[in-house]
Amino acid sequence: MPDLDETRTRRALIVELVRTRHIATQSDLRDLLRARGHDVTQATLSRDLAKLQARRVSLPSGGTAYEIDGFAARTGEIGRAHV
Repeated sequence: MPDLDETRTRRALIVELVRTRHIATQSDLRDLLRARGHDVTQATLSRDLAKLQARRVSLPSGGTAYEIDGFAARTGEIGRAHV
């Protein structure tokens, strides 16, 4: 069973990343998490995003980005560029 503290820490990091970066895909988010020591599967990441009620939205300028309630999707450079 996964460590509850590890899960909470990872989910807090996901919130921080979505709040501060343009995250267009789960792959971009996985890369950012991996660079910070959280190597997760796509299934785990998908569950985390669902638990956080994150959603992928279309941007007015084109493309997509993740957002979490209370924190609109960021526009600009793709999150992967900031690893």
